[in-house]
Amino acid sequence: MAKSQFKRKTEKTFTQATKTGLKNVLKIREAFPTLPTQKVIEMHDAAFETPSPKRPFKVSMTTKGPSRKHVLVPIAEENRGTILQTADIHVNALNRQLKNVKSDITIDYICPSWNGIILTTNKVARASNLMVLEKYLKNLENINHDDNLVPCLPQSKSYLKILGVLYYGNNASNPISAIQVEEILSYNTMFSDITLAAYPRVVRASPSSDMAIIWVDIWDSQNGTKAKSIINRCLNFGQHIATIRGTNMNLGVPQCRNCWK
Repeated sequence: MAKSQFKRKTEKTFTQATKTGLKNVLKIREAFPTLPTQKVIEMHDAAFETPSPKRPFKVSMTTKGPSRKHVLVPIAEENRGTILQTADIHVNALNRQLKNVKSDITIDYICPSWNGIILTTNKVARASNLMVLEKYLKNLENINHDDNLVPCLPQSKSYLKILGVLYYGNNASNPISAIQVEEILSYNTMFSDITLAAYPRVVRASPSSDMAIIWVDIWDSQNGTKAKSIINRCLNFGQHIATIRGTNMNLGVPQCRNCWK
C-alpha cells in the first residue's frame, strides 16, 4: 500500500507537554479535572506557546510575462492599423514563408497591443522564425518603413516607482506628463538597455502634496535583473534629484493577458 503523500500532524504526549510547562499543565488539570488529557495539552499550547515570528514583508516587483507563444512587434499606430485591416492575408502569407523554410511554427492570428501588434503562434518561436517574420514585415510595401520592425518574444515585467519629483515640475499650471518622463528616461544612460513595457503613469503623492509618484513598468527577466541594477539609484528631473524604488504590481489596475497592456 502506497504511503500517503501528506504527513499527519504528530500530537504531543502528556509527558512532552509537561516538560515545557509542568506547573501550567497542572493548573489546567486542577481547574478541569474531567477534561481529557489531549484537551489539556491543547489548552496549554494555545495559552502559553509563543507564536512564530512573522516573516518580513518582501516586495514582489517582478511578474511573469505573457505566453511565450506570442511574438511582439512594436510598430507605430499608423502601421498597426494598416496591418490589422488585412490581418487574415498577412497570416496566410507568413505561414507560407515559414513553411518554405520547413518550420513547424504557424501563425494562428494577429491582434493589437498597446505599442504594436502580437503574432500568436502554435509553438514558441525560435530565432530563425523571428528572422523570417522580420524579413516579411520589412518587405511590406504599404507601410512606413521608418519603424524598426523587429519581432521579439515577450519577457517578464518589473514594476518601479520614481520618488522625489515635483508634480507640477517647472510649470505651475500643468503637471509633469508621461511624455516628459519618457524623454527624461530615454536620455539617461541608466535606462539605455531598458525598454518600457507601458507609458509611465504620474500621480500626485496625496491630495494635498506637491510631490508626484511616477510608476514605471519595464521588460525584465524573471529574476528582475534589470530592475535590480537601477533600484535605489538617483537621477535628475530638472534641478531635482529623484530616487528609483521597487514596488508591487498595482492590483487596482486591470491588465489584459492577451495583449499585455
